[in-house]
Amino acid sequence: MSRMSAGSGFEYLMRHTARGDAPDRSTAMTRYYVNAGYPAGVWLGAGLAGVNDGAGLAMGSAVSEEQMARLFGAGHDPVTGAALGREYPAVASPADRIAAKVALLPVDLSPDMREAKVAAISATEKARDTRGAVAGFDLTFSVPKSVSVLWALSDADVQRTIVDAHHAAVASTIRLIEKDVARTRTGHGGSVRVPVRGLVAAGFDHHDSRAGDPQLHTHVTIANRVQAASDGQWRTLDSRSLYAASVAHSDTYDLLLADNLTRTLGVAWEVRLRGRARNPRREIAAIPDHLITEFSQRTAAITAAKDAAIDTFAAKHHRQPTGPEAVRIRQQATLETRQPKHVSTLAEYTEAWTCRADLILGSDARAWARQVTAVPADAIATRAVATATEAPRARLATSDSVDEQTVEILAAAALDQVEAKRGTWSRWNLVAATCRTIGTAGLQFDTEQDLLDVRRRVAEAAIERSVLLNPANTAVVGAEIDATTGRSVYDAPEVFTSLEVLAAEDALLQASETTTAPTVSADVVDRVIAAPLPGRDHGLALDQAAAVRSICGSGRCATC
Repeated sequence: MSRMSAGSGFEYLMRHTARGDAPDRSTAMTRYYVNAGYPAGVWLGAGLAGVNDGAGLAMGSAVSEEQMARLFGAGHDPVTGAALGREYPAVASPADRIAAKVALLPVDLSPDMREAKVAAISATEKARDTRGAVAGFDLTFSVPKSVSVLWALSDADVQRTIVDAHHAAVASTIRLIEKDVARTRTGHGGSVRVPVRGLVAAGFDHHDSRAGDPQLHTHVTIANRVQAASDGQWRTLDSRSLYAASVAHSDTYDLLLADNLTRTLGVAWEVRLRGRARNPRREIAAIPDHLITEFSQRTAAITAAKDAAIDTFAAKHHRQPTGPEAVRIRQQATLETRQPKHVSTLAEYTEAWTCRADLILGSDARAWARQVTAVPADAIATRAVATATEAPRARLATSDSVDEQTVEILAAAALDQVEAKRGTWSRWNLVAATCRTIGTAGLQFDTEQDLLDVRRRVAEAAIERSVLLNPANTAVVGAEIDATTGRSVYDAPEVFTSLEVLAAEDALLQASETTTAPTVSADVVDRVIAAPLPGRDHGLALDQAAAVRSICGSGRCATC
């Protein structure tokens, strides 16, 4: 998820969009699509009913560049061009700000003084955050690499089935965000978080990575303009809620997609590790790792840059980075290795991908892909028959078949995940952990509603096991209640911890007050402080030396 600034921020999505498009989205994402570029975007979201002066805009209709410019460029109605709420504030470019400040300099400055002041003004203005108003948010829904590989090598009918499963998972996730997350702020200082009538969004399908490998993904750009359910006025989204829930809904999308593909193609799944800085992810069991690696050149480039950055970090700090530090290093490596996209036709791409897979597999890749998805209809229903690759099959569950004991086991596992990383957590941290726990357990469901029911039951059980740190404010009489949290629209989102975390904090505080631990003599401490640091030509700074003295001489069992 990333923010999109007002103005020209949307142009990336339109830059490679083809003009002679296929009759529908799924057809456009098959090996027979011969237009250069990506298919046209389509409009998404229940909030479309409120545009065009209330006449609405058809969901699934094609997105034009003029409509994008109106909505994401100026915050206006994509059809009529009328302003939706307040106008975006004008933001001057760095060059304009520099010119304006230089014009105010005294005319009698010496050439050297003028040059120095101009240089100082330029440096200051270029360092400022010059991003304009937030026009929207780009949510990128990307299928697991094994799904992209299977899609790239399959016949058109299977490709269409995979794309349809992806689109259905995206649409379901957007509906969940609209119901549970999308809020706007009203009242004095934005003190009230109220539901909205829906999101206004545009979806753009892309089929490749920046390295030219198969990577089926959809950019869903959500406009930062929504209608409050209470009064229908156009306002901005509460972005904090959107960001807080983004990981939970990403993980929910993964579950929805996996179930859709299992129901339609009969594929089985398994959890695979992806290194220290990345969470494990489920992949199609029949797709081998060496084939995934072949089509992961972008990942290989990021990993190489990350490894080099970690080596530099270790040389500088004389230690390996922590988990969060490693994640940040990988994120920076991702940005530094971005290359401009070269967009070819999907028909040309699929032929090239198939040739590469033929070499890796040592056989006809398309015939192999047909075997992977050649599952009898009764096998999809019963999960009793394995594929040609003999991959194990999951049994599809219903919500009723998941008993309360299983729910409690899953909830305990989800809470353990969160406790291991956080001292406090939100509802959405628990939902994300719930999704990962369901996936790790190999549970798949007969219907989407079965999955969402079990997700809700497990998350609620994990919430019940947690300790709420900010109880609801009961002083607001008659306040509207948020259906997702059961709290007043005036209340801040819940913050949870657990009895185990509280007990650990108590133990740490008690230990910090206990002064019976061994101490280090002052002369030893002085020698250590005065000595140069390993590999350096200097010792500790004054504040560091003071900290060492305090710790070594305190006698405390734990030092905060």
